[in-house]
Amino acid sequence: MSSYPASLPLHPHARPLLHRIHTKDLSSVYENAKRQLLETFNLLIEDPRTENVQDHIGLLLRNYQQLQKFEAQSKSLASSLQVSKNDYITESEKYEPISLDTWDSHKNGSIPNPPTLFGIFESSSISNDEPSNQLSNDDGILKALPFIWRDPTCIIPDQNSAAAEDDLQIEGGKIELICPITYKTFENPMISTKCSHVFDKEGLIIYFNDQDTRDCPQGGCSQKLKLTDFVPDLTMKLRCKIAKFQQHLQSSSSTNQQELDII
Repeated sequence: MSSYPASLPLHPHARPLLHRIHTKDLSSVYENAKRQLLETFNLLIEDPRTENVQDHIGLLLRNYQQLQKFEAQSKSLASSLQVSKNDYITESEKYEPISLDTWDSHKNGSIPNPPTLFGIFESSSISNDEPSNQLSNDDGILKALPFIWRDPTCIIPDQNSAAAEDDLQIEGGKIELICPITYKTFENPMISTKCSHVFDKEGLIIYFNDQDTRDCPQGGCSQKLKLTDFVPDLTMKLRCKIAKFQQHLQSSSSTNQQELDII
């Protein structure tokens, strides 16, 4: 017979040690990986002469999908461990506490052995498909990327992303890439944190013209705004970069075709 019980209830003095058991926090690793994916994408579309760009973009998006799976697994693992620790504490409280008087009873099995933390954790179900309600800006952009790559002016399906699309200026089911103030393609798009309308930074500076508060420049919107109510719209900036890149490709393709026709 073993000199020690197969398992014991958690001793109150051991609770601080239990709380020190945790999974490795990899959130900064995942965020850094997403940032690198976006930086790689930006490098790909900076030069219209990039070869096999479609293949590169496809590989980048597949890598992001794999990254999402790993991140979901990490979060689920951490959540399952926390639940298991709480269950272990609850289960331990159902058994006779450890003391010198009860030690022999625990050892010989006259007091039932409680479940172990590992046993509870091992039997817990770990789901890898739990959607996150809080997405980073990089997540929002990467989730929108497949849709914007196909059509820079498309309306992005609701995916609980951080990028707000509903209130942008829409014509014929398309997102306008032209600033309503400057009537030029966005260079530095800024989105209102109050009404979600988008304008170019240059246009906003001209519009406010040292005035502290004005109505939203978007027609039909009476929201009172300050210049400080606007933040960079990274999704709109991505739309414009992709549109410019694709225009270069189309222009280059037309030029090559004309040269072939001449030959």
